[in-house]
Amino acid sequence: MRLLKLRIEGLKAYKTPLELEFVARQRVVKENSPLYELLPRVYQNSTLMFIGDNTSGKSPTIEMISFAMRMLEGMPLSLIKNAMVLDNVGVGERFHLETYFMGRSERLYKLLTTIRKDVAFFEEEIKFIIEYEALYEKEPSKIRSRKNLFTFEEEDPVLTRKGKAEELPLDVSIAKDIYKEETCGMLHLDLIRLSEEELLQKFLSVDKTLLKFTAPQIEKISLDAVDEVRGVKGIHLKFYDLDPFFLKEEKELRRYISPGLMRTTVLLHMASQVLKHGGYLLVDGLGREMSRDKAIALLRLFGNPEVNRKGACLLATTLDPDLLDEMERNDGIYLLHYEAGIEVKNLAELLMRNDLKKSDIYRSGTLPGTAPLESQFNELLNHLKSQM
Repeated sequence: MRLLKLRIEGLKAYKTPLELEFVARQRVVKENSPLYELLPRVYQNSTLMFIGDNTSGKSPTIEMISFAMRMLEGMPLSLIKNAMVLDNVGVGERFHLETYFMGRSERLYKLLTTIRKDVAFFEEEIKFIIEYEALYEKEPSKIRSRKNLFTFEEEDPVLTRKGKAEELPLDVSIAKDIYKEETCGMLHLDLIRLSEEELLQKFLSVDKTLLKFTAPQIEKISLDAVDEVRGVKGIHLKFYDLDPFFLKEEKELRRYISPGLMRTTVLLHMASQVLKHGGYLLVDGLGREMSRDKAIALLRLFGNPEVNRKGACLLATTLDPDLLDEMERNDGIYLLHYEAGIEVKNLAELLMRNDLKKSDIYRSGTLPGTAPLESQFNELLNHLKSQM
């Protein structure tokens, strides 16, 4: 299942409704394009990059994308690791999701969902329930281009929360069965809220070839190794030019391998799985704990049609403007800033030309929320001077 567009309205944290498109908005040149053709004249971006200063709303935004995806998969809302912006929803308050997605049959779906924060009467537990839902469907033959991709005025709902949906729990979407029928093995993986324990377990199960790329200094690492002297099982860790270590517990690895290295290795492992099967990889803070060259390598993998044959999509937040130069198209970049609420703008709405160096444009301060570093530094400098 491919997410094509997401619109969320009613969240206090956002100054205007959050609206994101996963399909290309600008003119498409097929030759060597980092795009995946979904339908004739309809293309999906291989990467969506969300950039903004600290506290600009990057993490809440990518968490809401994950929330919407989990909901479409049929995961109960009570089991989804809620995005932080949902903490500001009061009891009895509502927010609305408008989700457009496409399955392997190439049918296009539109799902309208109203979610209310409620208190269970008997359990006295605060939770989110789905108050209203309507699912619309459109055949691919009716789609001529992106211009009418999201037009459903002539369609009637094929399913609502009535009828069959009455058998569903109040926190499970009616899209659940559609997702099962239409997904065809696509993955949705994310590193948004991976615990230290989960990170360690995934690190220990990665392909050793990937480990050579992220940690070439490690000669060997093996689980369930047996210590020849004590006869107990543990982890055998060997760095080049150093004596081997025998670790009795997995958590001891943290003394020798940093969380940043673990996250980088796990991230590339997840990327290999998503590239193989198709789907989405969500990363909050690309380039934060990994070197820039490895972050660039990841972007290039998703933009390479010889590797990305199934239309996998990378969704990533970053603070690093230089990573924008790896993005060929403006419509794959979202700028975020906070001014009496989170504002999210697609770069294609603000800048028509794709050939300009995007990092320079970002640093120039000509775009909303992208004040030049020099002016910020001068403001800090003057403040410190006034205190001397």
